[in-house]
Amino acid sequence: MSLILSETDQAEFLSVYLGLMYYIWLSGDLNLEDETIEAFLEQPDIVREVCRDLIYYEEEVIDNYKAEHEDVLDESALELLDSIYAGLLSEFIILKDTPEYAVLYQMEEKQFYQVVNITGPFREMLPHIPIKIKAGIVDFKGRIVCDGVITNSNKMIATAFINKLNKEYEKAVSAGTVIELLD
Repeated sequence: MSLILSETDQAEFLSVYLGLMYYIWLSGDLNLEDETIEAFLEQPDIVREVCRDLIYYEEEVIDNYKAEHEDVLDESALELLDSIYAGLLSEFIILKDTPEYAVLYQMEEKQFYQVVNITGPFREMLPHIPIKIKAGIVDFKGRIVCDGVITNSNKMIATAFINKLNKEYEKAVSAGTVIELLD
């Protein structure tokens, strides 16, 4: 297993996820001069973060998207949309970034997740690990995938706390309680 998705899986995931975020962006009353996907991708990170948050906080967004795009959504796209609907947006600490997966710790539920990223390792995207982030995670092709829209605090985390989390993670591994799929 790899820390990132295959190129085919990347294309499939991003096609659906970015399509959904683009749909949300177009749905806003923004009086846009340029409504192309390229214009959306050039928006500041905060715009994509707001679109991502709406996916998880506004339940009807995915239903509306499905209804308006039913003629072009195939079975795998519908499955991914259902997975996104059941996904989790939360604050996490990226505890480890191994060659096979990253270990995310959800602070609210005190739970560890084995997660892969879409296109590259977290260590190449973020200033340091461990780090506190806000991100969405969803099931995709038998693994949990980070949605790629990451807000990071860029604050250092106390070494004593990280040491404690590492010990808790080892206990969770031994107990078999590390989550590898959300469903």
